[in-house]
Amino acid sequence: MVLVGWLLLYLVGTLGSYAQHASLWFPPAALTLAALLVVGWRIAPMIALAIVLVTIWPVFGDPPSSSWIDSLVAGLVFSAAHLASYGLAAMALRQLARRAEHQLPLIVIDFVLVAVVGTLLASLLGPLALILSGLMDVGELAESWLAFWVGDLVAVIVLAPWLIEMLMRVTPRPGFRVRPVVAADPGWSGPFAVRLAANAVVISAAMLLAAGMGTVESAFAIFVLLLPQMWLTFSEPPTRTPIATAFNSAVVVGWLFVLDLEPFVFVYPFAVAIVATVAYFGVAIPLLARDNSRLRQSVMVDRLTGAGSREFLERQAALELRRIERSGAALSLLVIDLDRFKTINDERGHVSGDRVLAATSQAIRGVLRSGDVFARFGGDEFVALLPDTDPDIAGDVAERIRRVVREIDTDGHGPLTASIGLAESRTGDDFARLFERADRALYEAKRAGRDRLRIHTAE
Repeated sequence: MVLVGWLLLYLVGTLGSYAQHASLWFPPAALTLAALLVVGWRIAPMIALAIVLVTIWPVFGDPPSSSWIDSLVAGLVFSAAHLASYGLAAMALRQLARRAEHQLPLIVIDFVLVAVVGTLLASLLGPLALILSGLMDVGELAESWLAFWVGDLVAVIVLAPWLIEMLMRVTPRPGFRVRPVVAADPGWSGPFAVRLAANAVVISAAMLLAAGMGTVESAFAIFVLLLPQMWLTFSEPPTRTPIATAFNSAVVVGWLFVLDLEPFVFVYPFAVAIVATVAYFGVAIPLLARDNSRLRQSVMVDRLTGAGSREFLERQAALELRRIERSGAALSLLVIDLDRFKTINDERGHVSGDRVLAATSQAIRGVLRSGDVFARFGGDEFVALLPDTDPDIAGDVAERIRRVVREIDTDGHGPLTASIGLAESRTGDDFARLFERADRALYEAKRAGRDRLRIHTAE
């Protein structure tokens, strides 16, 4: 499949021919990178065979371009340079993907960087191989080098993501995988077809305008393609963006061939590559923001009980302490410890213990106000920060907490009780000092017996 696909893409790439041995759109480069990335080095012989076939094919022309032995050697030398360049790029992207833990947003950034460096290496080694094999003169290098790089770069950025996705779907044991891509099946819905058609209309209108006006400035109208492409990117699943960018490139190359827009051949490939890159980042940035939001959520919320985490408590406490320092309002802190909770784990098991902790968290939150800060401090210890609350009112809140805790189902273990320490904030307090006083009050409550409330009053 890769062999036949490489040969077909090579034929398509001839539509973008700019100079001898150089094309401004070279799709086989994208397939080489995708195949080496997903399938691995075992696909290299097929790619090398494809390169040799397209190299020796002109020998059978009339008149023959060179001897078949010279062409065979040239094909082997070029395939070695081509495979080395994209093999190194594939290895680098695999390593970066492992570090990114297969997360699509980070891999998008890595892919763009690898595409630039990999195609630049190929544009250096490829012509060098042709010069060494006698198929290119040194004098041609200056004329064709930039076109060689642009052709590979545009094709890799535009087509490689789509080809990577396709190969991941058909390869039994792919060496590269991006879970958000393979998990979603894009399908072909009506709205998606409409958005693709909108892209095609914009491309056609821009290129017909350039053909009619004949000015370099008119060729830049192609960048209007950013509008329908971003519409598609933000309204469709991530898997459809690579399909759209591949479709756009095919339409552009088709019009280049039909309209003979040779004076603008550098504008359109770059435009397609830029639009594709912006589209990929349009996929990556919302996903990265979502992942960051989930990470913040996991850091700020205790997953077992739904209460805030210790880090969340400390941050909110710092904000509240700064606020009351300015306003002079009261602030109270409750440290809540479940009495003899360890016996529930020992006698009923940790599953029952976890259920009791979750039920306790829910019961306590039902007592607190929406503006209060509630967190699990660790183990069976919870903390409630009560803004604008003096110790008398905080004591009433603590008593209500002790009552609701007694009503919690403990899977037959018996009534659950809680001891609570209370402290009021003072001028110059930070969270550590305030918590230390409340924790000392809790210790005194524990010493006095189970199910007690103690308010810190000592200096």
